[in-house]
Amino acid sequence: MLLDSGIVTIYRQENIAEAGDMPQYGWTQVWQSFYGEKTVGVGRYYVAMAQNDQIDLLIEVQRNRQLSAATDRAELDGTYYRIVQIQHVQDDDGLPKTDLALERIEGLE
Repeated sequence: MLLDSGIVTIYRQENIAEAGDMPQYGWTQVWQSFYGEKTVGVGRYYVAMAQNDQIDLLIEVQRNRQLSAATDRAELDGTYYRIVQIQHVQDDDGLPKTDLALERIEGLE
């Protein structure tokens, strides 16, 4: 699959306070990649609903094992998403990719 749908930016919530100060959390850009959109299958959609999640978008990016659904958020064209699921797969050409199942959110909280 071609990664021709745009650029995704990944932000991570981190403690940005000076050493010794009270913790203060902020969002830091940690990664960018081209992405390709994929179809959210019926099975994936209903499994997410059973877990009280909603999959709004499924994208494929270059392989990255450093991403975390617990701490990372994605931004695509000014819209923010919570990463619901991360899967490491191979595309049709046998190249290593990472699938990100995303749920739309209002912004970085």
